[in-house]
Amino acid sequence: MPLTMSGLLQEIVGAPDRQDLPGEIGVISWDSEDDPQFLSEVAERERDRVELTRRGISHGSWAEISTAGLCDVEAADIHVWRQRWADARPILLRGLLDSTLPGFAPLIAERSKLHEAIRTDGALDAFLEASLGRLDPRFTVRGAEESDALGEAADAENLRDIERRFLGFDGGEADRKTPNFWVKTQRLSDHEEDMSARVRISFGVEVDDDASHDEVSHRVVEKLGRELLPETALIRENKELEKLLVELDLIEEVEESDDGPQPPQGAHYFTQDIAYWNAPNGGVLMHHDAFDEDYNHRQRGVVYAQLSGVTAWIALSTQELAARVTEFVEFISEGEMPWLKSALFRGHQGATLMRKILKGGRFVYEELDKPGCGQLARLVNRGPEFTNLLADAGHAFMVRPGDVLVMPNHGLGHTLLHSVFCASAEPGYSLSLALRRASK
Repeated sequence: MPLTMSGLLQEIVGAPDRQDLPGEIGVISWDSEDDPQFLSEVAERERDRVELTRRGISHGSWAEISTAGLCDVEAADIHVWRQRWADARPILLRGLLDSTLPGFAPLIAERSKLHEAIRTDGALDAFLEASLGRLDPRFTVRGAEESDALGEAADAENLRDIERRFLGFDGGEADRKTPNFWVKTQRLSDHEEDMSARVRISFGVEVDDDASHDEVSHRVVEKLGRELLPETALIRENKELEKLLVELDLIEEVEESDDGPQPPQGAHYFTQDIAYWNAPNGGVLMHHDAFDEDYNHRQRGVVYAQLSGVTAWIALSTQELAARVTEFVEFISEGEMPWLKSALFRGHQGATLMRKILKGGRFVYEELDKPGCGQLARLVNRGPEFTNLLADAGHAFMVRPGDVLVMPNHGLGHTLLHSVFCASAEPGYSLSLALRRASK
């Protein structure tokens, strides 16, 4: 039965420019000093509420009104999904893994133990050793000293790295006897109270090769991901997800010919595996997963799966975020939230930045394209003012165990930007896999 609402709650939820997920009312922000009638109505209708804190900064309070979204791929209107894919907006598949997740419970428990030990010297070696029974013997794992030397030669030091091991692969066409593949553990931030961490699997020089079109190496990374993180089968072998991705991709590379539109060739595959632990007081700042790469060979997107814990998300397209940034700065320029003018736009440089944002044109898009959102980083990660504006505009939602999030990418300037918070008392475990199209 549809929820009935009135007053401020109806005003927020019913705003014509609010962009909730299909079939959901979603998340709104609230404050203890809000109108009592509004707070009472929220309390009557909320499913859950969360206090958002990331790296020591409060981002306010959210109430989740409902989560009745589309989760049945078979029953969903594919045109809705296609439009969201084309618009680079989030596609959340509620409970997609509910039937398969219990079978991976022992492995997820092991990952919790790995997270507890991840900052301890030798934790990565112990993880690799425990995986040897699954690892193809053609992989050769290099020791700590050799890996350290290779890492120094390959790329600049990442101060958030904990440990890294390089691997060679003796495999015919994918022959990489020279160590080129690697597994690393990392902290997500330098904040002393943020225990968030990740395990990442990739190849080559970090950053420089993140957008590599070397499909042979990507396929070896895919193989390594399957063997080191067998829980990625929840994504890689999910038939419903596969069907949806095939359907979605039809809108991108349909080619016209004398015989009419032709379907795309090739299959999808997953690579660049990352296992995450988003811990209390942690999470990820606003960013995107697009690269400056050839459009036809680009990364198509990222698929994220929540396996334990709860995360709170803000996710929206480049175009939507650019519009919200401009809207926010317009409020400030008109005298709203005066404390923000001195905090974000102090002095000559600040005044110049404000003028550039209000002028429109390409400036905001170009900054959002940059790593960490460039000159707009302080603004888009500001809390709770900007965080709550995005939540009340319908760009926020909660992700729980069993949920899968598809994040489209159509290249720089038209991709999905997102920001993540831990929304559970314990660290949550999740997977993130890059989606690419096979060339043959």
